[in-house]
Amino acid sequence: SFVQPHAQMIVAADKSSNVSDLVVKTKDEKKEAAVKGEPQIKPETQKIKATEDAMLIEINKITLAQGKVDYTDNLLKPTFEATIDKLEGHVGKLSSTATKNAELNIRGIVNEYAPLTLRGEVNPLIPQPYVNIEFIFDNFELPSMTPYSGTYAGLDINEGQLSLALKYKLEKNHLEGRN
Repeated sequence: SFVQPHAQMIVAADKSSNVSDLVVKTKDEKKEAAVKGEPQIKPETQKIKATEDAMLIEINKITLAQGKVDYTDNLLKPTFEATIDKLEGHVGKLSSTATKNAELNIRGIVNEYAPLTLRGEVNPLIPQPYVNIEFIFDNFELPSMTPYSGTYAGLDINEGQLSLALKYKLEKNHLEGRN
């Protein structure tokens, strides 16, 4: 269980983020390694080696209580900021060998007044990750989206609310989305 967990996600003006160290090397980085003379492994060999060296991972049920996420996008002018408070819920048992998907059910409040629900099933630790989730936003205040609408559409949003249900399914490396 995580009680009062707090995450902060920041996108910098150069499009980097504070979580970028968690990302696997890009193709450009691999090319740089090749230029430096580091040995390259063929993709077929890499897949076989990855399967042989795969770490077995099991994570029992994860429970969240009184969580918070702060998100800041400095790529936009003005900067976009959002907070998700009162994060509550759980993710069921996750395993790199399981054939059963973990139940996901998380709720929170966006920017102090807009309920958010994330629910579905996930299995992100298997070779072909499985995701079948639904995001539900209720009464989200649209003026807070002005940094995005101003940057990409040239329009400010003065008033209004949005309720939205987004469904995404990733299965066998095929992504489906519905709004």
